[in-house]
Amino acid sequence: MNLSIRLESIISMVSPVETLADIGTDHAWLLIELLNRNIIQQGIAIDNKEGPLAIAQRNVASEGLTDKISLLKSDGALKLKTPAQAWVIAGIGGENTLEIIENSLSQAQQLEQLILAPHSKIEIVRARLAELNFTVRSEQLVKDEKFYVIINAQYSKNQQQLTLKETYLGNLESDPLYEEYVSNLLETYQQILTLQTRKDPLLKDVIEMLETELRERR
Repeated sequence: MNLSIRLESIISMVSPVETLADIGTDHAWLLIELLNRNIIQQGIAIDNKEGPLAIAQRNVASEGLTDKISLLKSDGALKLKTPAQAWVIAGIGGENTLEIIENSLSQAQQLEQLILAPHSKIEIVRARLAELNFTVRSEQLVKDEKFYVIINAQYSKNQQQLTLKETYLGNLESDPLYEEYVSNLLETYQQILTLQTRKDPLLKDVIEMLETELRERR
């Protein structure tokens, strides 16, 4: 099966568990591959739309995994009753990602792995996870036409106060794509600032931080 770079990277972040829920499963390929590689024993494919679930059901059946993957129509994890040790929430914006977590917070707090791959506003995700007492155990950069950050987090009961650098750059410094990612962020934020009539002080601080980070690494 030919998977995208992003899906392969998400798979690489998953440690072996009994049951994983893929929230926003789309066509269930992530769960199918995790099962085929014996990383998980059971999967729960969750989506809030009938169309993707119907395609997921066909894919699961064609792979002979109907006894291993159950399908659930739900907004986030609201209807999830089966215990799972890990969740994957990928392919949606940062704010929607956080909404899913906060709407089912007690369940999220019990997870061994909370793997997130939002396609936007990763800084908001990091900041809110810290406020909710989740510790980011690892992060990975992926370049698949655009940059994605994949986060593996777990509830720790320890609230953290992130610095500006930690909020926007996480703990990605050892990633091979780090400098290119920082340069890309800097260019994006500089373009946004140029278009602003009233310059956002926070954005100016972020740009200064990114410029400093690049200078110190060169």
